[in-house]
Amino acid sequence: MKFDPFKLTENIPIDSLRRRALDTILSVGVPFNLGLGLHIIELNPCAIKVESPERFFRKNHVGGAHACALATMGEYAAGVLIAQHFPVSDFRVIIQKLEIEYHKQGKGKLIVESQAPTAYPEIVPDGTFIDMRTEITNKNGDLVAECKTRWQIKRWDDVRSKK
Repeated sequence: MKFDPFKLTENIPIDSLRRRALDTILSVGVPFNLGLGLHIIELNPCAIKVESPERFFRKNHVGGAHACALATMGEYAAGVLIAQHFPVSDFRVIIQKLEIEYHKQGKGKLIVESQAPTAYPEIVPDGTFIDMRTEITNKNGDLVAECKTRWQIKRWDDVRSKK
């Protein structure tokens, strides 16, 4: 996805409609996430809150959220928050590392929250790395999982790829 979903939706005056448009664009742009039913419920430059309703495609063999679904939720929230600051039309935003610690079963609706860094670093040609932390909680506010991600940010002009 080399277009900027935030630029596409920036002129939508009603916040709930803008978030719904972002949900749709991001589900089409990253179809892997479609089965999780992720919905942005709060988004600003400093923080994001995403909801994942209980869904069949999210379940593991004992009826809770699958470990990989939880990891994807943590990655998604942090990635959306970073992509707000570094437009994907100008920057390649790619995960470099993902670490997750599971605390309890994820049943029912889950809430995924991530905070932006206090200051974003300057982008250098070899790539800049940003570490993020995301919490996943259940409807009671219990910590289900804690996800730590490291993101590499590069300008598209600095990306060397083999064709």
